[in-house]
Amino acid sequence: MNTRILIVATSLFLLFLVAPAADASTAIQLDEQSALFTINFAVNDSNFDVAVPLLAKAGIAYQDRVNEVGYTIKTSEEDTSNTITDVAALVLSPNATLNGGRYELQAGNAGQFTLLIIATFSQPLAENYTAMITKLPYWLDGRRTTVHQNELNELDRPLLKTQ
Repeated sequence: MNTRILIVATSLFLLFLVAPAADASTAIQLDEQSALFTINFAVNDSNFDVAVPLLAKAGIAYQDRVNEVGYTIKTSEEDTSNTITDVAALVLSPNATLNGGRYELQAGNAGQFTLLIIATFSQPLAENYTAMITKLPYWLDGRRTTVHQNELNELDRPLLKTQ
């Protein structure tokens, strides 16, 4: 199963490199126990160079001081019995330069980004699942800051309907 997930992730990565960024975020069930979630966002600052992290990690709260994008996946029933057993997540960008663990944009350039999450659950998917960004740090001219929680709440939240 991990090989199939890797193939899907690689295919989607190549798709994001050549396709224009979509406005909507998506959720797709890959098999009985796996799903793919994407959350699109943009960064643009005309006065400062901007950097956005490449890596993402589940379970990061807004108050955590980290240099990774945080996200969570929730069920519509808030049931925790179907836990995530394996997850791969990273931020993709077709138009920003990758330097180490960050995407970099020069002042005045808009960046399109997609958080890509592939999650495998312990049981077959039988509920509705939503993914959301919980923390989005970034750097303006090398100074670290973060997107305000109210703005995070305005980002699209992909919904996987399995019922």
